[in-house]
Amino acid sequence: FRSAGRHYVAGAKAVLEELAVTRLLFAGQIAKSFDLMEKEIKEGLGDGISVSVLDDIQGTVLVGAASL
Repeated sequence: FRSAGRHYVAGAKAVLEELAVTRLLFAGQIAKSFDLMEKEIKEGLGDGISVSVLDDIQGTVLVGAASL
């Protein structure tokens, strides 16, 4: 999971910075194991992006898709 966190940051950081994202929310299935990769993601993204995990993971995929 630590390796997955590092890979996530390697792939997402440039995109998040280009889009000027300041807050990143994790939900759904990844939220269940986020604590296993949290350190790598937060350290990799730095202080410019706040990272949170949603406790209520039911239906978040549908809510996100509906917002598109």
